[in-house]
Amino acid sequence: MKRNVIVASLAAWLIAFCGGRALAQAAPTQMRVAIVNVGQVLHKYEKAKFYQYELKETVDPYRLEGEKLKKEILDWTAAMKDPKFNPKEKDRYEQGIVTNKRKLEDLDRHATKLIVTKQEAQVITLFRDLQEAIQAYAQANGIHLVLTYAEQLEGDLFTLNNVARKMKGMDLGSTTPLFHVPGVDISGAVADAMNARYRTAGGRQAPVTPASFQKK
Repeated sequence: MKRNVIVASLAAWLIAFCGGRALAQAAPTQMRVAIVNVGQVLHKYEKAKFYQYELKETVDPYRLEGEKLKKEILDWTAAMKDPKFNPKEKDRYEQGIVTNKRKLEDLDRHATKLIVTKQEAQVITLFRDLQEAIQAYAQANGIHLVLTYAEQLEGDLFTLNNVARKMKGMDLGSTTPLFHVPGVDISGAVADAMNARYRTAGGRQAPVTPASFQKK
């Protein structure tokens, strides 16, 4: 009985102390909700495009070196199958193949470590940029709640793979908008705001090449 009195007294004290603050933080009677397609935003975000270019520039030297080592292995293997091949050279060629395979393993290990480290930093930065942009846009436009989702940007949305992806996301508790009225999706506006901020900060642009115009 004594314990119940203590609990009741504590509850009354908390209500008296926090009541005013709780009322002040109560949800608005009319809540404005918006959604953001993360894939669409990052597809338009110039920093994300530059990150892709930067990552490619990082990988290319390793890729080219790997292709060179693989070509040498193929050439040496083909040479040993030639009827005119000198058997006295077999040990040297085989040792060269073994050496190149080891170099490929080392190259792959080093490149993977470098790429993973770089990608981790990029993902964290992009997520922070996205969150800050959404928060700023929502506060400036009187939006109380923003839910994010991921949707493919082109093609048939009603394929088995895409539907299964959506269902899996819903099973895991993620947001999957199935309907919204015009104006609720603020993806374009958020992407524009992120690009404006990136340019103002002197953000670097990925160079335009013929490959940039190829449909992916």
